[in-house]
Amino acid sequence: MANTSQNSGIMIIGAETLVTSVLRDTFTVMSALVLIGTGHIIGSTAMEWFGFFMAGILSVSVATSIRKKNTYSGDAAIERVKELVKDEVK
Repeated sequence: MANTSQNSGIMIIGAETLVTSVLRDTFTVMSALVLIGTGHIIGSTAMEWFGFFMAGILSVSVATSIRKKNTYSGDAAIERVKELVKDEVK
């Protein structure tokens, strides 16, 4: 087995349930619709564009936080794998 602590980076995607994924994605889409829809309802093109840009920032922010939360390197990755295996065995 190779020494994984010498690797530059190891990414472990944590166990994510379908419900968690759907809820997170639904929140992101609904936030975008609210931001853009508010501008559309009141007839403000500037507010629609603002909502569009804010929705983009929100989407990038959510994606970035998920990646950071599930990224480990070296020995931390090995320990996380051991925890996940131990949880699966139970």
